[in-house]
Parts: sequence; structure tokens; C-alpha cells
Amino acid sequence: MSQIEALLLTIAVEVPVGLAAALVMGPKPIVWSRMVVALLAVSLATHPIAWWLAGEWRAWPFPLRAAVIEACVVIVEAGLLWVAVPLAPGRAFAVAAAINLASFGVGYGLTH
Repeated sequence: MSQIEALLLTIAVEVPVGLAAALVMGPKPIVWSRMVVALLAVSLATHPIAWWLAGEWRAWPFPLRAAVIEACVVIVEAGLLWVAVPLAPGRAFAVAAAINLASFGVGYGLTH
């Protein structure tokens, strides 16, 4: 899978999952257009770095490499969602974890 294909897959998975997760997680109103833009922005911000790190750390065992990269991505994306949407910190972390778990799972399933 090319980097562009992986990015498009990430966006296709993370935007709807992120919207669903934010909807399910609480009564606090969200400006949905802002949420969509934020979800697109966090993917565009973190995906190239994660892709690059996956290549640079190719010598690491896959489970360790994936866990470290995904954990860092979740933390960064949670911070961005907390500021940009804004979401409460716990809600931002939960949304970031949900979207990355979903996109990693779909990507892994398609490539392995």
C-alpha cells in the first residue's frame, strides 16, 4: 500500500469513527463541521510522520514499532482535538484512541 493510499484509508476510517465516537461519548454539544475539519487535520498532521517513523524504525519488531508509533499519534491527536474542537481532555483521548485503533485495525487487516 502506498503512503497516499494509506492516508486516504486513514481518513476514510477515522472521520466517520471519530464522529461516531464523539456522538456516543457525551452530551456536550459539538460543532460538527469543526469536528470534521479537526479529524481531517489531525490525520494530515500525524500520518506523514507516523509513516516515516515506521520506515525509519523498520528494524524494530513490528509489535513494538506499531505500539510506540500509535501511542505517540494518539497523544498528539488527543491534544489537537482538545484544542481544536474543543473536546474535554478525556473525551479527546478516547476519540483519538478509537480512531487510531480503527484505522490501524483496518490497515493491518488489508495488508496482512
